[in-house]
Amino acid sequence: MKFDAKHNGVRCWLGSLEAQVAEALWDKPKSTVIEIAQHISETTGQRYNDTSITTIVDRMTRKKNLMRRLPGRPARYEMHLDEAEFLRTHIVATIAALLEIDSEVVFKYVDAHRAVWRRERECGR
Repeated sequence: MKFDAKHNGVRCWLGSLEAQVAEALWDKPKSTVIEIAQHISETTGQRYNDTSITTIVDRMTRKKNLMRRLPGRPARYEMHLDEAEFLRTHIVATIAALLEIDSEVVFKYVDAHRAVWRRERECGR
């Protein structure tokens, strides 16, 4: 699992096109490759050919991010987890990996920020 803190949300763990595919499938589950490409084009203005989307869908299926729904042609896909559960799962896995690398650094960070988080929560942020 890769993590890129320069991005927000699912894009911390997914590449740009993977994130667009995921967002398309969260908006419209059980979509075909053509429907996914159309959704991305409509929502972002970016156009991808069916081969590019098929490559990403196949990769995401192998990573267990997507499920291919059978029977029928063309194949239909949906995300394995909803967006909130995807984020929760990946956040927990990232924190667990950080704890394995250097738990002391993680605990110091949490301790240093705990008061700030408490104040923000009390102010309704």
